[in-house]
Amino acid sequence: MLALAAPSLSSQPSHEGLFMFGIGNTELIVVAVVALILFGHRLPSTMFSLGQGFRKLKEGLNSTSTEDVT
Repeated sequence: MLALAAPSLSSQPSHEGLFMFGIGNTELIVVAVVALILFGHRLPSTMFSLGQGFRKLKEGLNSTSTEDVT
C-alpha cells in the first residue's frame, strides 16, 4: 500500500523560484555590466525612441477625437 506524504509546513520560506533560472545577484550584475559595455553607446538613442513611443501612445489614448473607422 502506498502512503502519501503530506507536504511539510515548515516555517522557512522556499527560495526555489526567487531567482530566474538559478541566476543570483552577482551573475545579474555581471551580465548588466557586460551589456552596458557592449550596448552602452546605443542606449541613449534607444531610450529616447522608447520615450517618444510611449509619449505618442499616451497622446493617442488620451485623444478625445472620435474617428469613424468603417
